[in-house]
Formats: sequence, C-alpha cells, structure tokens
Amino acid sequence: MWQIWNTSQISRNRADFWSDVVAHGVLHAEMRAKDSSAFSGRLASRTTAGARFVSFKTAAHRVSRTASQAASGEAHVMVSLQCRGVSHIAQGEKRLMLWPAGIAMLDSAKPFTIEFPHEVERRLVLLPRRLVEPWLGRLDDGPVLVPEGNASLIIARQAIMQITDTDLTWSSGDCVSVAEALSRLLRGAFEGSQQEPPAPLRMAAIKEEIKRRLHDSGLTPAAVARLFDISTRTLHRLFESDGQSFARYVQSERLARARALIEGGAPGVALTQIALDCGFGDSSHFSRSYRAYYGESPRDTRARHPTRT
Repeated sequence: MWQIWNTSQISRNRADFWSDVVAHGVLHAEMRAKDSSAFSGRLASRTTAGARFVSFKTAAHRVSRTASQAASGEAHVMVSLQCRGVSHIAQGEKRLMLWPAGIAMLDSAKPFTIEFPHEVERRLVLLPRRLVEPWLGRLDDGPVLVPEGNASLIIARQAIMQITDTDLTWSSGDCVSVAEALSRLLRGAFEGSQQEPPAPLRMAAIKEEIKRRLHDSGLTPAAVARLFDISTRTLHRLFESDGQSFARYVQSERLARARALIEGGAPGVALTQIALDCGFGDSSHFSRSYRAYYGESPRDTRARHPTRT
C-alpha cells in the first residue's frame, strides 16, 4: 500500500535522505535543499498498475531530472496539484509558476527542474503515458497549466485530493479507474476551457497564507510578496482589484480572530496575550484598534462572554 518517509525520524543528513526519498517515492531526480541543516519533509507514495500517487510536504528545495535520468527512468505524465506555496517549473525553453489550487502537467520523459522557494505542499499523480497518448502533443513544448473555467478542473482537483489521501483505502482496481477518469477530466478541462484570468485564484491563496500568519507582527506586504514571488506593487494591485487594501484586510482579520478568541472564553488567557497572538505589537494599539472597529473595548466583549471553566 502506502510507503511513508518522514525526516523527523532522521537525526542528520536529512537532505541526503530526502534525495533518496524522491528517487524511490516519485522519480529518479537530483534534489538540493535550500537549507540542508534545517530541511524537513514528509512524503507518502503508492504505485498501482503503472500509476503512482504521491502526497508530500517539505521545506524549500529544488528537484532536477537530468537527460540521462529521463531517458533511462520510468516515463510518466506528472500531474501536480499545488496545495500550499508556489512552484517554479522549467522544461526546455518553457517556464511557468504554479499557485495553490492550480494543476500543472509535464512529461517526465524529458529533463526538467522544479524549484520550491518556500515551504510547499503538493499532491501528484504520475499517469502512465498510455492514458494521455492521444493528446500528449500538448506537452511537446514543455509543462502546461490546466486551464481554469469549467467543472472538469474542479472535479479533477477533488479526484487528486481523494486518491492521494493516505487515510482513505482504495483498491488497486479503484486506483486504476480514478487514474483513467482523471485523464478524461484533464482533457475535458483543456477542451472546455474559458481561459479565465488567474487573479481570483492568486487572491484566495494569498489570503489563506495571511490567515495562517496573523500571529506574525512582521507580516508586511514585502514579506507576503516574497512568499509568492511577486512584487509588492503587484500584491497591492491584487488587493486593490479586490476592493480593499492589504493593511485593512490584515487588520480586519486580526481583529476578527481576537474577537473570536475573547468570545470563546478561553480560561486563563490574558487580553495582552491574545493581542500578541493575533499580531499586535502592544495591548494599547490593540485596544484602540478593537474599539474603533467594534465600538467597544476588548474588556467589554469579555464581560459579555464570561470565562468558561
């Protein structure tokens, strides 16, 4: 069934360990960690009837498949669903960036490089080439993004998430059926595409990452832009097109989280600690912002929601 590797079980040489994991669990390729001393990762892999299903979460690194590895190794079409972070994919003369919720495809029979500049989480389905042979020509020039804009892509995402979920039990026959269905869905996504712009997808990913980092008082536009490898100008433009500023969005989310924590009545948690946990540098700034936004002080909110025991 599933093979699972985790660097938490390794005390040293984790990057070297992970290089072997990539070769055994995904494809023969060369791996280089951004920070070898602090590298971490978890990968699960299952191979059934020529298809391979992979789920992984790792620190920043780069994977390169050389010409000799591509020529001598297994040949699949790699279908990548980005769950978190971004990926830079290069093959031949073609370069593309994959954002969260996006799906990319590339031919593993040709050399490629994938760069993960930050922590990343992805799901992979390595399809046998026979399943995409009728339209394999789409990959002649390099990797492609599966177009947004129709139901086929939505269902394809769900199928990838389900078939790579290690908590679910799939028979070998079911895995083959899902792999075949996924191939048809991907073809349908291309043929029925409306080629919608990716801005809404980017904003959803950016907002999700901001919510994860609300506790960080250093959550600046520059810091978020670096996470998604875009300029601060582009980040501000995305928020403007969404009808709000970056600063206002972050402030409203921090205040909403603080209010939820206060109303939750967590025992023994001081308001100052809640302020810090929500990214406010000091309690006075938090109190002023909270009152301006909600029309009452944090203490007033707590008085209406007594601490639970």
